[in-house]
Amino acid sequence: MLDAIKTKTELQDWQGLYELTRKLTSNSPSRDIPLNAFLRACSELVNVAKIRGDYARAAELSIEAVEKIMAKTSRQRLDQALFNTLASMRFEFAREYVAALEHLSPRAGDKLKVFEGTVRLADAGVFLFPIVKTGLSALQTWWGDVERRPVVDLAACGILSRQLSRLENIERQLVSSNVSSSHVATISNARRDLAYRGAKLSAS
Repeated sequence: MLDAIKTKTELQDWQGLYELTRKLTSNSPSRDIPLNAFLRACSELVNVAKIRGDYARAAELSIEAVEKIMAKTSRQRLDQALFNTLASMRFEFAREYVAALEHLSPRAGDKLKVFEGTVRLADAGVFLFPIVKTGLSALQTWWGDVERRPVVDLAACGILSRQLSRLENIERQLVSSNVSSSHVATISNARRDLAYRGAKLSAS
């Protein structure tokens, strides 16, 4: 298997390398050749997808990489060097994921997808404030679009309530991750504002 990984890497057969390694696992705490190869393949394929304007594929590959890293780091204790490397790569793929979702959601009414992507990243252990802030901004944009609709959308009000509960959970994780109190306050204040606006629209 290692020879096959080496050959496909040398040939730059990124799709082949992706298919070869996507279901492979290793229990090594210090070195994971199949995972490294998979992540290399994902990175190269994301770049190709972006050049082609295929942001759906870029998003799919990026979140798959994030979740595969999460699976590795959550099931065993790793040497610090490997853990740090994987954490860095997880954040890079997370940024690619959010950027791809933004490309896929150009209209205000579609921005909820960006926030939902932020929630999915949080489920995979990614709590970077810039990413959370991007998701929050997308949620605010989406809700602004809802407020401008000529007829009150009660279904959207219910969706907002669920998303705000998710945002509150992320907020708690940010606190436990020792994120700056000013950053947490930014999220908290925005969440309360959206909750007020949602309740106001529901009651109208």
